[in-house]
Amino acid sequence: MFSLIFKALNKAFVTDEKDAMEEESPEVIITEQSVIRVPNNGSQSAEIIEIHAKKGDIIKTDQVLIVLESEKYVLEIPSPYLCKIEEVLVHIGNIVSENDALIQVSPHS
Repeated sequence: MFSLIFKALNKAFVTDEKDAMEEESPEVIITEQSVIRVPNNGSQSAEIIEIHAKKGDIIKTDQVLIVLESEKYVLEIPSPYLCKIEEVLVHIGNIVSENDALIQVSPHS
C-alpha cells in the first residue's frame, strides 16, 4: 500500500482521501529478513527525494520510508510491516525503477 500524489499545475492532491487521513494500522510482523522494493508505479523511473529511515531504526507498519518523484507524481513508500532497518541501499538523488531494492529489513525483536 502506498500513497500516490499527482502533480498538476503546481498543485498536489492525494488520489485516495483515506490515505491522507492518519489512521492506526495493525502491526504486520515479519519473521525473516526481507527487502523493500520500488512498487509497480506505472513509470519507468523516479528520483529518490527523501529518505526517512537509517540503519538500526525500528519502523512501524505504514511508516513512510522513502519518497520518490517522477515527472508525473510523488510516491511515498511506506513499510509494509513492523521491522528493523538493516541497511538503506539507496541515497537521495538516485534514480530507481520498478522492483529496485531500497531497504533491507529484519524482524524487530
